[in-house]
Amino acid sequence: MPFAPLRTCRQVPGSAGFQPARRLPAGSRRSQGEAHLSKLFVAAEARGRGIGRALLAHAVAEARAFGMRRLDLETRSVFREAVGLYEATGWTRGPDLPPGHGPDRTYYLSLEAARG
Repeated sequence: MPFAPLRTCRQVPGSAGFQPARRLPAGSRRSQGEAHLSKLFVAAEARGRGIGRALLAHAVAEARAFGMRRLDLETRSVFREAVGLYEATGWTRGPDLPPGHGPDRTYYLSLEAARG
């Protein structure tokens, strides 16, 4: 699932996507069976309705269907709602990123352990 916008009527209230390691540039930190979650976004006017949770669940299910064993992501600690969503849905906090990088946190989810 490289990218999947969620459409309701004429609006796109959110999106989510992942990039499998086999499509990442040479020298990537990821290995076969791993993917990077990106572009998880919910429009401000659509927040608080479970759209982010649904998009995240869909992205995880699609990654599993693609045969991925692990997802990772980068985010910013100031995105409190997103951080809360990741932590509430079983993502593990990884190492913090260096200052000046942009995102300052990493999370990962083992899709093998999360089955069920």
